[in-house]
Amino acid sequence: MKLKILSITATLVFVLLNHTAFSQYLHQQGKYIVDGDNNEFISRSMGLGGWMLQEGYMLETAGFAGTQHEIRSLIEESIGKDRTDEFYDAWLANHCTKKDIDSLASWGFNAVRPALHYNLFTLPVEEELTPGNDTWLLEGFKMLDDLVSWCAENEMYVFIDLHGAPGGQGKNADISDYDPSKPSLWESAENKRKTIALWRKIAQRYANNKWVGGYDLINETNWGFDSDNSGCGGSNEPLYYLMVDITNAIREVDQNHLIIIEGNCWANNMDGLFPPWDDNMAYSFHKYWSGTDVGSIQGYLDLRDEYNVPMWMGESGENSNQWFYETIQMLESQKIGWSWWPMKKISSVVGPLTVVKTDDYQQLLNTWSQGVTPESNFCYNTLMEITENLMIENCDYHPDVIDAMFRQQTENTSKPFKNITLPGTLHMVDFDMGRHDVAYHDNDIMNTKGNGGATWNNGWIYRNDGVDIEKCQDQSTKSNGFNVGWLEANEWMQYTVNVAQTGSYSLTFRISSQYGQGRFRLEADGKNITGTVSSISTSGWQNWKDVTVENIALYQGENKLKFYVEKAGFNLNYIHFERTGDVSQVPFNILNSFSSESGEQVYLAVNKHFNQANELNVSDFSILVNEENRTIAALNFDTQDSSKLVLTLDEPIRSHDVALLSYEAGNLESESGQQLASFSALNIENKTPFRHLIPGKIEAEDFTVNNGLALEDCTDIGSGSNIAYTDAGDYLDYVVTIRDGGNYQVTYRVASENSVGGKIDLQLIDSEGTIQDLHRVNVPYTQGWQKWETIEAHAELPEGEYTLRMLVNQREFNLNWIAFDMTATSANSILKSDSFKVYPNPASDFIQVLSSDPGATSNEIQIINLYGKIIKASNPKNINEGLIHLAGIPSGQYLVRIVLDDQVLTKKLIVYRP
Repeated sequence: MKLKILSITATLVFVLLNHTAFSQYLHQQGKYIVDGDNNEFISRSMGLGGWMLQEGYMLETAGFAGTQHEIRSLIEESIGKDRTDEFYDAWLANHCTKKDIDSLASWGFNAVRPALHYNLFTLPVEEELTPGNDTWLLEGFKMLDDLVSWCAENEMYVFIDLHGAPGGQGKNADISDYDPSKPSLWESAENKRKTIALWRKIAQRYANNKWVGGYDLINETNWGFDSDNSGCGGSNEPLYYLMVDITNAIREVDQNHLIIIEGNCWANNMDGLFPPWDDNMAYSFHKYWSGTDVGSIQGYLDLRDEYNVPMWMGESGENSNQWFYETIQMLESQKIGWSWWPMKKISSVVGPLTVVKTDDYQQLLNTWSQGVTPESNFCYNTLMEITENLMIENCDYHPDVIDAMFRQQTENTSKPFKNITLPGTLHMVDFDMGRHDVAYHDNDIMNTKGNGGATWNNGWIYRNDGVDIEKCQDQSTKSNGFNVGWLEANEWMQYTVNVAQTGSYSLTFRISSQYGQGRFRLEADGKNITGTVSSISTSGWQNWKDVTVENIALYQGENKLKFYVEKAGFNLNYIHFERTGDVSQVPFNILNSFSSESGEQVYLAVNKHFNQANELNVSDFSILVNEENRTIAALNFDTQDSSKLVLTLDEPIRSHDVALLSYEAGNLESESGQQLASFSALNIENKTPFRHLIPGKIEAEDFTVNNGLALEDCTDIGSGSNIAYTDAGDYLDYVVTIRDGGNYQVTYRVASENSVGGKIDLQLIDSEGTIQDLHRVNVPYTQGWQKWETIEAHAELPEGEYTLRMLVNQREFNLNWIAFDMTATSANSILKSDSFKVYPNPASDFIQVLSSDPGATSNEIQIINLYGKIIKASNPKNINEGLIHLAGIPSGQYLVRIVLDDQVLTKKLIVYRP
């Protein structure tokens, strides 16, 4: 989004120092942060939230005690002041230790961001005996000293964050421990004075310590100074003046360290906080529940460029591993450092560490939530047990979180979550670690809705990936206490396993289902080893039964197994693998066929290894692509897996192509001498990367590359998302397959509150990078950002695969979708028998009749069976327009009949349902 910057005029004492020699310290160099050797420094920091300042959501008390002072008051009422002090002493001692910092360093972090509560360092103003006096407390400084020392041993930096300022800085009270019954930071001159004094004291203490990375002055102010309560609009003058005063106080004692400024509105409203007033500064924005593209931070990049000052993403997290991976990759691509949040909290998988919640603690929460005072000893013992669970050795470690934040940034591969050896039991929740569509595929993988309450995972326990996991009530001794649930069609999980012994295996799937309508399969290294398996009804989502599949050949060594959901309707706990005999006992069968990602090869997979002494004959095989013969240029055994054949094509399969493989029995046999039987019309699974098909509609948010644009929720028909905040030079790229060359009508769905109107340039980019300008369209004023209209243009498009670019020539407008339709150039054209085709063919979901005459019309298009019965009829206004859906039509051969005024033309159609 684009941020407006307000200018504040005032007479201030600016300390503008000429830092020419930061021999040891992190510091500003233009718009980047650099180290003492002037090397660009990308912080990879972990926020130590919940340690020095408790937030209710981390303790699961938010519903009845959100702030620390409310939590402490509740505990004191339950166990008394002395034992409450004992609890807090243990909490502070155990939450963050040297072991925690050593672990963070070993995982890849190079910094931490401790969230300070001022009351560990000085008394509240109302407790000072002398107004204007500051009583300094040893406890906080000792904790900070220890932290800096632990980090120094690991060559890590400490970014000191004042999370709870005197009086509290935000209406979102939980964050800063704000007490509405007392004057806030902004309502008390004395609280402001104490805040300035505290920062001067901290700076004086660490002025010459190189491992202090910088001073994050005030965390997440959310205070409406002259507008709304959140501070997301209006002036920020009080915040600006206080930041300058703190800076001046720090510079009296410390001219070495970086000053970090956060905006209002949870750090994101920076109006009025520019230009910078010190030459060693950085600005910090926070990022939660938003898009992962560059457009989501474009406003901050613009500020960085305009004012030549660094930007730091000072706090983020509370989302999925995929969101973590994508966001960190995007930030680092823009040379922006980051700090994640938090290191640990109770009963949550979002961070590296989970503090285990005991049954007694849940009972305590239930008691408090009902407004009942618990029994004192029970409460004390329960809380002290939680402080023991805070220690890292007692926490649950989540390697999947760390894997997403570090390894996945450079490796697009999967890695075992746990070591799994077969025969044995494979727990379905132990799928591999890795990026989405590498280790698993789920239909809902992250929260970008701008709301922390928006759910993307129905269970959100055990793992932090998109796969939905819940606690399992199965009484089987093979269960590990968790199952995968809420499965949807086309979702899958991959498992790296070690097969200890080659043989014939029996696979037992542990399933629960209310209705028994689901279907699934298990693949091994791309081979469908089970075929389609139907689930059974168990009369409940936690009533568990076995479904067994016999005669599965598995070979010794590492195998990549993929569990694939074909139809929803079941939960899955585990698969138990039992070896039942030698592999020679397994019948020799075809498993499946699939293309390579390039489309240049087709693989035929069987369930046993081929006898590689057999002669391979290309003439034994034939391939149809969209009902046309495709030449097989070469035929070989797969060098990595001798249970697969590799057929190399002279022309690759493309996205949206439908291909079938046939085989006339020759001399192919298994290692044990079993012959491979003939087969025909075996569906070849098309694994080429998705491309948008033209003609068709492209949703604006389904881009491959986004340069400078942001997403927002759309209220247009169909809802979803639209592209917004367009500036000249921003663009979106889409990979497309143009099925037929010709003249197209291009329709844009747009909205704009900009009375001047925007402009769109549509471009086509070929494989050599050559850009072809197609047209420019003017976006009208539609009287609102969600008031939608369609505009039309025309473009001449060549057949083939390209990158389509929507380039913003003039701001500002929103875009929902772009649609492409073949242009009608004449009416009632007479068709020749060879002037149209049916696409795709074979087909499973729909067909479209395509004519070489874009203006061709007909009275009716019919689908008839081989007995001449009409089973589907359609009346498109133009032969080239509209889809004919095939729902309810079983697999088989049919005829497509086009009824014209004076003739009837037919074309063969194959309906194939895998």
